[in-house]
Amino acid sequence: MSNGKQPLEGLTVRIWDPPSKTESEKTADENLLKGNRGFRQYTEQVGSDKLKYTTHDWDTDTKKAHSTELKQSTRDWDAEKKKKESVQELPLLSRSDPRTDTQSLRDVKLQYELWDHIMKQVKEIKDLDNAKEWEPTVNLLRKLREGVYASNWSRGDYAFAIKVFEHSVNFSIKAHNYEELAKSLFGLINELYVINKGAENPYYVVLNILYYCCYLQNPTKALTLAVNLNGTTNEGRFGKQLVKSVFISGNSLMYFRLYHNNPYSTFKILMDNYNDAMRIKAIDILRKAYLSASIGWIGKWLGITNNSNMVISEIERLVKPTCIKSIDHDRQLIYFLKKRK
Repeated sequence: MSNGKQPLEGLTVRIWDPPSKTESEKTADENLLKGNRGFRQYTEQVGSDKLKYTTHDWDTDTKKAHSTELKQSTRDWDAEKKKKESVQELPLLSRSDPRTDTQSLRDVKLQYELWDHIMKQVKEIKDLDNAKEWEPTVNLLRKLREGVYASNWSRGDYAFAIKVFEHSVNFSIKAHNYEELAKSLFGLINELYVINKGAENPYYVVLNILYYCCYLQNPTKALTLAVNLNGTTNEGRFGKQLVKSVFISGNSLMYFRLYHNNPYSTFKILMDNYNDAMRIKAIDILRKAYLSASIGWIGKWLGITNNSNMVISEIERLVKPTCIKSIDHDRQLIYFLKKRK
């Protein structure tokens, strides 16, 4: 400085250096006593653009002082601020503090903005059958659902709230994310459709039944929901027949006919969770009814057509130890082992 006086010292930061490899091999008492090989100390000099930099080394008992220029941060603060302000980067309300967050998804305008972003993201999905590609969208919809709920259904915009929850149901199924599916279905069926009965969509009502029937495999809940189902719609008839085939008749022929002939991929994804259980039931019935049966006929019971090898491999996979006594490939017959009572 021009007056010749030493600059005032400000904030000091001390960084302790861990023991070196050779030092770590010293006695435990020495390591315990020292714990490190020294430290580096940086001290701000008020009125100067330099830092006082001092190193201390215990072993050599030396102290070296340096002076170094303050360096401009290479961190892109503008980019980080912009990222933080972008709606898709806003935190989950369940993991944020409303007292400190200047922006949150309680703001309905931000909810609309996030919805637009989600719809653009969906258009960019390349493989619609790839569950992993749906996961980022499901995560964003979780944020949006929390905001919609926390803002009292988007300040009474029930049409928007229902749209958000319905899409969340669909996308959670496509992502095979059953935790988010459960939360989405509950908000939609047990809350939003109760508030606005006229908005009830039979497609989502049946998806709820499929969730209890095929994923949770809860007969009490599924049968209760099926009783109250409107059977005048295609979806309603499907739901009633499905529950009947699973929990009343155990009819795999009806079950797999419903599986293959329904128009919704989401129905099939949920039913996939019950296919093995239904096939095991079918094999059990076939073993009781036949000593032998054609592979084609067995395939119908298992929901597998025109693939003899798959019929055989599925029986072997599902029944341990094997229930197959022998296979006549020329006549396309499977001989079953007699089932023990």
